[in-house]
Amino acid sequence: MSRHAGKEDSVDKVSFSLEAGYRIANYKIDRQLGSGCTAEAYLVKEVPTGAERVLKIYDRFQDSEKIKNLHDFAHYCWFLEQVSDVGLLPRYSHMAHVFLDDEDGIGHYYMIQEYIAGEPFSIECSHDMVLAFCEKVERIHLLEYAVGDLSPENLLISKGAIRAVDCNYGHHNNPNTDTGADWTAIRKLFGATFEIPSKYR
Repeated sequence: MSRHAGKEDSVDKVSFSLEAGYRIANYKIDRQLGSGCTAEAYLVKEVPTGAERVLKIYDRFQDSEKIKNLHDFAHYCWFLEQVSDVGLLPRYSHMAHVFLDDEDGIGHYYMIQEYIAGEPFSIECSHDMVLAFCEKVERIHLLEYAVGDLSPENLLISKGAIRAVDCNYGHHNNPNTDTGADWTAIRKLFGATFEIPSKYR
């Protein structure tokens, strides 16, 4: 059950091939949610409560870079904690480390975060939803951080709100602060459908 990278659209994506029922700490794998170039996300159920969470497990890093990678991973968790009250990104719960079956070496870092249930993102959402979304992005900007990766595949509609399931965290000592890129992405998403308020343009 080791990590391997697959080719999809010329992008290496992390794949652990964790099967339903596989258990990591107090979490049992239900199904895979998605995969990117650094991590793979799974819907898990907490044992014994049955509460649904997301387990995001990161690629195996080179031993020579383990301190840098731990700092970056800790930064990802720290960032989600800082913006947790905004209600745009998943709420962070905790981080941990695991050795998967048949693996040795330095293992893998993973985080547990909120599972946001919802429908796939569509630009066919109300003007009020778009404005509420812009306001949440602005609240993160007021903390002097940017969201990044505001693409349709990272967004969904949950309980009448636009939520982001992933972002561009930046790196340890170099967080993502490119707020201009956020507004460019928002104009690209909604500009043809809605008049984005001037303060967001």
